[in-house]
Amino acid sequence: MTGPSSQTRGRKRVAIASILVALGLMQSVPVLGGPEPSAGSLLVASRDLDDPNFRRTVILLTSYGPDGAMGLVINRPAAILPEQVLPEIAGLSGYDGPLFFGGPVQVQNILFLVRARDPPEPSRHMVGDIYLSGSRTLLDSLTQGSAHAGHLRIFAGYAGWAPGQLDHEIRRGGWHVTEATEDIVFCDDPETVWKQVLPLPKPVIAGLGAP
Repeated sequence: MTGPSSQTRGRKRVAIASILVALGLMQSVPVLGGPEPSAGSLLVASRDLDDPNFRRTVILLTSYGPDGAMGLVINRPAAILPEQVLPEIAGLSGYDGPLFFGGPVQVQNILFLVRARDPPEPSRHMVGDIYLSGSRTLLDSLTQGSAHAGHLRIFAGYAGWAPGQLDHEIRRGGWHVTEATEDIVFCDDPETVWKQVLPLPKPVIAGLGAP
């Protein structure tokens, strides 16, 4: 007589896991994986990531490839206004959003995301109608009208990884990778974004072997 198939064993484990979840008798680990990282995707810090620079952060990847990766922390507004660090951009005096801490690398470097139907120049497409730029000329032009945080986000600094470093951190469980959306990147309450996009923990049973 042949034993139960791996599919049958898998179903039994799911059923057992459901029972143990209900009884509160099960350990859990974060769900990792998801889409492959790419420019325009999100990195979501895992519950166990305790690096103070990145704890509970959500990062929009702006570049990813053999030369390394770069991104902007989208959920850390700073207690400072963009006009305080960019006094030469006169239109920022009427801007209604904060400056964001984009990451620990080159905090004197200013980048911004703009939400626009038509690609502004110079800029690079990220996702949906969102574009990335660092041009002071473009920023000055964008703030001549009624610029607001629903269409413009300004960042000081960025997050950066050497070749292979981000992949290693993902494999170790430091980051979840998920798809970005315009509403998440330009969320009205950015400090809630981490909880919004953090995957639920995946239940596992201690001591239960692989199928």
